[in-house]
Amino acid sequence: SLDAVVLGALEFDEAGDVNVSNKRGDVASYVGPGGFMDLIDCAQLVIFVCPFSQKASITVGADGSLSMAQQEGVKLVPRVSEVTFSGARALAAGKSVLYVTSVGLFQLTPRGLQLTALMPGLDMRRHVVDAAPGVRLHQPPGEPPATVDRSIVTGGEKFALPPLQP
Repeated sequence: SLDAVVLGALEFDEAGDVNVSNKRGDVASYVGPGGFMDLIDCAQLVIFVCPFSQKASITVGADGSLSMAQQEGVKLVPRVSEVTFSGARALAAGKSVLYVTSVGLFQLTPRGLQLTALMPGLDMRRHVVDAAPGVRLHQPPGEPPATVDRSIVTGGEKFALPPLQP
């Protein structure tokens, strides 16, 4: 049994499903999941880390705020091309699932994918919602995402993650 596992992802979707094997939808681009299935089966906390988009122009200000332009190939999609990891199965097994990206932190909840923390300087509508057309995030009404502490961007000593939803 593992407390946590940190893995990469090719794409993820609004249901919390993840594709780690199928790069472009053809057999020649397929990469087997290897020990991926064993790792996610044993871990209570599953953390996926990937950029939010394949190409983006990101600038970091002196104060730790980000500015972003030209997002292409967003990895958050309405439905992944292949389900290597099932969000519904993970929740049913009592696992906590996080998705750490260049725009912020997403968490899988029983309602679906929720943006729990947004990188400083970014706008949820412009940099997340509009960049991932057709994707439905399940934000609680009147609860905007927290802002990621600027020290995470600048490398300062103060480091705190926002509390996770139960």
